[in-house]
Amino acid sequence: MNYDLILKNGRVVDGSGNPWYKANIGVKNGKILTISRKYLEKAERLIDVEGLVVAPGFINPHGHIGRLLHEDNEVLQSVKQGLTMECTGNCGSAVYTMGEEYKQYLQSRSNSKIDWRTLEEWRKKIEGIGIGLNIAPFLGFGTIRTSVMGQEGEGGERFKPSQEELNQMKTLVEEGMNNGAFGITVGLAYVVQRNATTEEIIALTKVVTKYGGVFMAHARGGASSTLEFVSICEKTPIPGCLSHTTMAAYREYDAQFHNARERGVEILFDLYPWIHGSGKGLGYWIFANQWGGKPDPRAQRFVNIKNFDDPFFEETAEQLKVDAEWKKVKAEAIDRAKKLIEENNERRKVLEACGTNLTVPPIYDLSWRVGIVYSPSHPEFEGDDIKMPADLTEVAEALGCKDFWEAARKLFIADKGKTLTVNLARRASPKIQPKTRLEKDVIASYQMPEALVCSDCGSCFSTHPRIWGSWPKILQRYVRELNVLRLEEAIRKMTSLPAQFLGLNDRGLIKTGMWADITIFDSKRITNKATYRNPRQYPNGIPYVICNGKVVIDEGNFTGVLPGKVIKRP
Repeated sequence: MNYDLILKNGRVVDGSGNPWYKANIGVKNGKILTISRKYLEKAERLIDVEGLVVAPGFINPHGHIGRLLHEDNEVLQSVKQGLTMECTGNCGSAVYTMGEEYKQYLQSRSNSKIDWRTLEEWRKKIEGIGIGLNIAPFLGFGTIRTSVMGQEGEGGERFKPSQEELNQMKTLVEEGMNNGAFGITVGLAYVVQRNATTEEIIALTKVVTKYGGVFMAHARGGASSTLEFVSICEKTPIPGCLSHTTMAAYREYDAQFHNARERGVEILFDLYPWIHGSGKGLGYWIFANQWGGKPDPRAQRFVNIKNFDDPFFEETAEQLKVDAEWKKVKAEAIDRAKKLIEENNERRKVLEACGTNLTVPPIYDLSWRVGIVYSPSHPEFEGDDIKMPADLTEVAEALGCKDFWEAARKLFIADKGKTLTVNLARRASPKIQPKTRLEKDVIASYQMPEALVCSDCGSCFSTHPRIWGSWPKILQRYVRELNVLRLEEAIRKMTSLPAQFLGLNDRGLIKTGMWADITIFDSKRITNKATYRNPRQYPNGIPYVICNGKVVIDEGNFTGVLPGKVIKRP
């Protein structure tokens, strides 16, 4: 037998959760042809993996690389940590299966040409330029609802679509599912989607079930959010995954989740192995409207930071030194916050009057919600998952500023615009009720059999370490150092469990006949290097990553091969 690739002497952790075993693996035409204890001969390439773990390629059920995949097609931040598949379209936001007006909206926010509308057109575009891993595409409810009803203020704020609008949404769902989408996702805390009732979502998930698809949900928020997720999955019925949820941190949610499982509701959840969320430059909070609207155009430059040495940051800091400019910027920021609070109060009154199950997402107080993780001028403010980062109130006190806005300005100028922040894990004001997610909650959540590993993050322009090191962090910290997860169980959560949820019967396991998506790592050396302070660092200890039988990472280096596919639902 002439193989394309032989992996020799590997310690196989096959993804099932079973103990490892030693074997040789022969790959032919992109698939695993042979697994044997016998020595395999004749191959174009033989790799001796003695002492290394041979596992299925890792699958990310919840990420956001799809938004900029046409600009970041190598996806090395994913591939170099062992990923061979990413799901796109999460939190209700997809860049395909959309109306023409939504396409123009995307174009207005993009530096590249948006020359597709359907999922099939996007598939041809992405596969045409080549990608470093496989994509499992989902439909975005927010994209579909906005395409039909418009943005908020243009129709999308309505709670009940007309029958014609609902039919148009169903038609888009049908189109996307016929194009091979794996299911639909929602982000019920976000504008447009937050206006949809449970019944509207169920109407669309029922279309998805006709094609054997699944459902992923960024919950609405609040005490009833898990119950709504369960209700959608139970009434449709449809397999569901609750997105980026530290389930063990909330006893009430945990009980609701497991009661549903006991009733036969097929649900899972995913989470990332970090305490704090959503990394951004400090400038975002100075210039942006945190819940939509039309922010200062400078705001987005602090979200997708393509180059830390971009003179834009220092130039912006210089602009804020001018008192007149700062007075204008601060007034606009305070006015935006005031309007958001007023709009939320008005929305609360409307919702109470109309009797829907909709909620009002909180407008977080930036004074205690934003934490400092990188400050060249004041490293004493920096924090991580062990030391709580300083919030803007604490920064104001330390710098002798009259309010947190002045503190943000002072720190921003001192750091020449390069301050990095996170959303702190606090769930309430520390002065009122300091609820903080802890690492023990993350560990306890991962120890639940229904937990999947995710990143909840996007392109290589992101400033949160979860996009660069989530899978290595688990294998380093939770498996090797803390010994709170078995290696085989951790791999199951990264491979066969997400594959099972997606309905894939030819990926997620090391098994003959499967596609050769394989990650090879040194369990004694694998190390996450990404930190909040310096997120853009590749891990150590993953010498080989193979996608569709092609070696993408070879002895730790990118080969330039782009064998990924935008795969279709089975």
